[in-house]
Amino acid sequence: MKLHRRLVARVAALIMGLTAATVGLVAAPPAAYAASCQTDAHVYFIYGGLYVKWESDAVDGGTYDFHLYYNYTYSFQLGGNGIEPGTTPRWEAYRPDNSFVGSNESTTASGNCVSNQKYFSVSAGPGEVYTYKASYVKGSHDGEVQGQAHFRLIFDTAPPVSDPDPDPNDPCPGVRICPIEY
Repeated sequence: MKLHRRLVARVAALIMGLTAATVGLVAAPPAAYAASCQTDAHVYFIYGGLYVKWESDAVDGGTYDFHLYYNYTYSFQLGGNGIEPGTTPRWEAYRPDNSFVGSNESTTASGNCVSNQKYFSVSAGPGEVYTYKASYVKGSHDGEVQGQAHFRLIFDTAPPVSDPDPDPNDPCPGVRICPIEY
């Protein structure tokens, strides 16, 4: 009889413990990040320098403008900081008539609020103009930044003429003017 009472008491204690744990799991609030981002949100464009747009900059403000050779491929990087963890900054490119060209996304921001930069390439014909507008979620303040004018690529310069006397140590062999800016 004592053994039966002990067994019933243990089973009852086990059931009560499991019930309490289950209720605790169901009622527990969703996990949140330990702290908000330590810096205001900003996105950046890396091309021969660092060009930053902050969450406090006007959405339709000025852009960083780059005059480039047409029919030539350029590489650049996009990233951000102070970005809400789990979200991904996005840049959409538009022509002056607001027709959509394409989009690029950086990496998803981790718990440290950083969206690591990622490489992209672009090329366009003569006279093309692409305005890149950034959209991202602020990590230290509520809200989002939508379609913030960031940079503009203007393909209005003729490609370089072939170099008749190439230098083997030249970083841009075969051209007179090197389009790579460092």
